[in-house]
Amino acid sequence: MDVGELLSFKPLSTPKRYQPGDLDEEEEDYDKHKKMKKIHKMKASELERLEREKKEKQEEEARVKKEEEQDMIQKLVESSEPKEVNNFLIL
Repeated sequence: MDVGELLSFKPLSTPKRYQPGDLDEEEEDYDKHKKMKKIHKMKASELERLEREKKEKQEEEARVKKEEEQDMIQKLVESSEPKEVNNFLIL
């Protein structure tokens, strides 16, 4: 190699000059992964909350329906019981 070639020699890759706020790729990937994991966890907890609310609503509806059926049965039983009017037994 002569002096001209040595002066014109450039390395294959130039080192990256970091600025005070720069992160390297591994740190960026880690932060990105951490944020994605947090978002997935939030979505999972939101889905669990929605499923729990849906289940509670279904249970409440079933309870109300059962109470209404019991009330109707009670009314039928009361209406079919013999009644006494003016000392006469009415069936």
